[in-house]
Amino acid sequence: VSRSSSLPFPGRSRFLDGQEHSMARAACVLAVWCFGALTPALAGPNPFVTLLNDIASKHIVKDLNENLPRKIKELGLDPLRVASADSNTKMENIHGLQHIVVDSIDVISVSLSDEDTVAEIHAKGHLTKNITATLFLGQNSFDAEAEGLRTKEAVLEAHIDLQQLVVKSVTIKSLSLTYDK
Repeated sequence: VSRSSSLPFPGRSRFLDGQEHSMARAACVLAVWCFGALTPALAGPNPFVTLLNDIASKHIVKDLNENLPRKIKELGLDPLRVASADSNTKMENIHGLQHIVVDSIDVISVSLSDEDTVAEIHAKGHLTKNITATLFLGQNSFDAEAEGLRTKEAVLEAHIDLQQLVVKSVTIKSLSLTYDK
């Protein structure tokens, strides 16, 4: 049975109903607990995080790239009215954010809870078209265009409700950008 997701970018997540859901959830919790209990004794990466990264690379990146441009437009983020780095630097009328492509997602850590599971994620991406904006440096302003913009590092924190199987929020903890060479 497929249900719509409350994610900002609806995916193709499948959900089970009734007893199947309870049994699947119990099996998942047991597997997570076993992985957590056994992790100190295992050499190498955490198998649960490895599983999450496999799912992210095979499914989530594809769904994000299909749905994120539309959602950016729906949320009024392209054009973005204003963004500022500090009190002397700001940009207005930023166009082109809908052209983002997510290259990869890597789950770094997961803190499990029934109400608020938190995952730290590193993401890589790039823009397929140039970003244009009006840039203000102090009192001076000029039209600017950024070509070949990509993430150097992006650290995201996702809050997930395991009871409802939805992402409640995603926060950008850090973001640094670079340009294609």
